[in-house]
Amino acid sequence: MAPARKKMSYNEKEPKDLVAALKEKEEKLLQTDIAVVQGKLKNVHEKRKILKEIARIKTALRSRGVRN
Repeated sequence: MAPARKKMSYNEKEPKDLVAALKEKEEKLLQTDIAVVQGKLKNVHEKRKILKEIARIKTALRSRGVRN
């Protein structure tokens, strides 16, 4: 079994990187919503995963006092 890659925590990233990641996730959320409505996406739970990632990013930003 291959060793698992260590995922970088959002608390370890720079605020500018977090803001960029937040914009990327919000765009992905929009595309996912469109794909679900059109019936193109089989994994309808993907939206929940993206929402959780957005919440994690916003929490990391808020803990540093950065407003998005």
